[in-house]
Amino acid sequence: MTLTVNRIETFYGRSQALFGLSMQARAGAATALIGRNGMGKSTTVASITGIRPCRRGEIFYRGEKINDLPAYNIAQRGIGLVPEGRQIFPNLNVRENLIATAANYNRSDAPWTLERVLELFPQLKNRLNNMGNQLSGGEQQMLATGRALLLNPSLLILDEATEGLAPLVQRDFWRKLHEIKATGVALLIIDKNLNALCDLADHHYIIEKGVIAWHGDSNQLRADPELQTRYLGV
Repeated sequence: MTLTVNRIETFYGRSQALFGLSMQARAGAATALIGRNGMGKSTTVASITGIRPCRRGEIFYRGEKINDLPAYNIAQRGIGLVPEGRQIFPNLNVRENLIATAANYNRSDAPWTLERVLELFPQLKNRLNNMGNQLSGGEQQMLATGRALLLNPSLLILDEATEGLAPLVQRDFWRKLHEIKATGVALLIIDKNLNALCDLADHHYIIEKGVIAWHGDSNQLRADPELQTRYLGV
């Protein structure tokens, strides 16, 4: 397993958000973390990436315990994050946003480079000198994803991958995620588009009130409308 989350408990002050949550993500596979708003999806991502460290439990990445490490060390070990809201640098242009944190910490033999990211997202080629806050929502999501890929991660986490994007832009972005997966990068994705997630993800975890309420593959999820209604409201 690339990632193993073992019974983590995470708090915001005295308020507990995760209650013994466990999940896994396989190397080269896509894993979906789904559930209604406020159930702990983003907190799970924050715990994995060290932004909101868990108070109890353990997180292992490629066999190494990482939950005691600062966020920047976790990123250096090969976990890239495309955060909710994208959080691009508005006062940097597109080129500067992309290369600001670029690295090849894992010494990949076929690293993501600026040229390779622009091949994946050709819309950014003509925007290299535009400031980050001059981009459309879709372009900002491409930029945030390209920036994360330039860390050359083994695991790419996307929190609300297509939130706020127009339908045509969403469809194109899902195609790009299939291309990224085909390169061997493991994906952990939060999104509300169940059909697109079922087409992409190998395994799904449903989170309910800070615990995993169900997990299974796309065929199992698609075949159980009662499960979808109970936990996802679809």
